[in-house]
Amino acid sequence: MADEATLGPLVSLLQKHGMLSENGIQVLRLLKRQRNYLTHSLFDLLSHRIDETVLPREGLVPEDVSTYAEKAWELEQNLAGLTRLVEDAITRLSEAGTAPESDHDLLFRP
Repeated sequence: MADEATLGPLVSLLQKHGMLSENGIQVLRLLKRQRNYLTHSLFDLLSHRIDETVLPREGLVPEDVSTYAEKAWELEQNLAGLTRLVEDAITRLSEAGTAPESDHDLLFRP
């Protein structure tokens, strides 16, 4: 099976190569959990593959939809913030022409 470019393996590779601080690893794992909930758990809930959770499957009311929308918005904001950090780090490293040499150069500092 070929390597997949999903968030879990990406975090593992970045950790393995020392590109993230422990804080960075924790942030990416949180984002992975948020994404997985929205893309997997919610779909499975509405497809009757799992039991009801915080969000009911039937008889949805506007507040239920608002809960889902808030979770999606929070994830979007977190991913947008992470994207800005990554873009800045890539620019710094590209301009320097070198890999991180210290914790100060890591994407997420300890």
